[in-house]
Amino acid sequence: MKENEYIAILRQFDTYLERKHLKRTEERHKVLEVICTFKGPFDVNMILDLLQKKQFTVSRATIYNTLEILIDADVVTRHPLNGSTQQFGLCCLSTNRTHLVCTQCGSIRKISSKEQPIDPSVMRKNRFTPAYHCIYIYGQCAKCRQRQKSKDKKSDK
Repeated sequence: MKENEYIAILRQFDTYLERKHLKRTEERHKVLEVICTFKGPFDVNMILDLLQKKQFTVSRATIYNTLEILIDADVVTRHPLNGSTQQFGLCCLSTNRTHLVCTQCGSIRKISSKEQPIDPSVMRKNRFTPAYHCIYIYGQCAKCRQRQKSKDKKSDK
């Protein structure tokens, strides 16, 4: 991420904190700084690992609370994925994309949303101007499907 992009995100966050009368803490800013280093989706464990590598101590609860604030401030978005680990992404990096999510192994494959465009007439009809979209399609990846076929063959014998 370019420095001017980081500064713009930091300003947006600080403006939000001020407007909501929330404290501008070192922990919140450090969490945001680490988040801005990710080029794609991230989770709480990834944030915690990076902070520990930087020898900055922060609790898991602080990370979760900061993420909620960042979501409300439109800095971070939560990806509604199936599984035990929640994933997040920076709003400024969000683009139109489709995610193929394997319900067995949890793997995620991104494909271009140009292959599945959103119908603009639906947006006009609902008087909605979209900024970006993410589509999540849940199913089974090729590897898991192959494993399942192998298991099925073995159980048939």
